[in-house]
Amino acid sequence: MPFDFQPWPLRNPDDHLVVKVPAGLRKRADLYAALAQGGRFPEWFSNDWGTLSGCLLDLGWVPQPCVAIVHEDVPLYHQLEVCRTYLQILLESVQDWRRRDAPPQPRMAPAQAGGRARLRVVFPRAAFGKIHRRLHWQVL
Repeated sequence: MPFDFQPWPLRNPDDHLVVKVPAGLRKRADLYAALAQGGRFPEWFSNDWGTLSGCLLDLGWVPQPCVAIVHEDVPLYHQLEVCRTYLQILLESVQDWRRRDAPPQPRMAPAQAGGRARLRVVFPRAAFGKIHRRLHWQVL
């Protein structure tokens, strides 16, 4: 599963930059502001999907070894395509970081190898169904 659907306790807060996305965001500008401020995005971030993706795939300015984007709900949920685009960017970013952080043994799962994803995306458990509907995930 690319996203975490649970309360996510930090074992060592110094190892994480936690980006909190508050509940009730209905405008892209508000989402961009929450992510840019919490994630300490660089000046080249220009409040659009392309630079959001670029920031999430880079994270080179973050001194902590892990960034956790913690959502209180699914932002922009009532805007079908906008919400889907945001979730797809998160999904692709998490998958990209997992590929980079994968251990050299291709058959060993990252958890078995002690690997840690550089980017984690967390939603409340109640958001699973909403995300499933927006991304059209198949039930495994």
